[in-house]
Amino acid sequence: MNGSQPPKRSGGDDLSPAVALPIMAFGLLGFWWWQLGHRARMDWLSGIGRASGYPPVPKDMVAQVEWLFTNRTNDLVGMFPLFLMAAAAGIFEGSARRQTEQLSGFGLRRKNAGRALLILWLGLVAASIAAPVAVPYAAVGTVLALALAAATYNMARGRQRVR
Repeated sequence: MNGSQPPKRSGGDDLSPAVALPIMAFGLLGFWWWQLGHRARMDWLSGIGRASGYPPVPKDMVAQVEWLFTNRTNDLVGMFPLFLMAAAAGIFEGSARRQTEQLSGFGLRRKNAGRALLILWLGLVAASIAAPVAVPYAAVGTVLALALAAATYNMARGRQRVR
């Protein structure tokens, strides 16, 4: 080498931050779960089980994690086709309206607010998938339904033209 470039690092020597961060987060989450104590975990999980209609909570700490993960995953798997159908309907309807209607300058504020609320709704869906703990499933569904209703209402009102 002529000294103009730094030497290349050999691969595999260091732990990538993309791997280290999830490992640290998983470790901290496991420590928090263990630190809760048996009684607090059972109270918390029993509330979730009653609100969502799950089977009884197991006594073993590892089985409790599996119980929570399995039941919440089943709920989200059930929501996924509904999300796909709502997204497809929105895409088709938006495409049809875009082809038939020219937007004037009126109502764009409401339309943009509806778009922002729709992005918020997508973020809430992603958050409910990423962290499905501590919140009863009915509350998550209610918040998602209200956010989607507000977004579609504002977008529909924003698309109406002033005559």
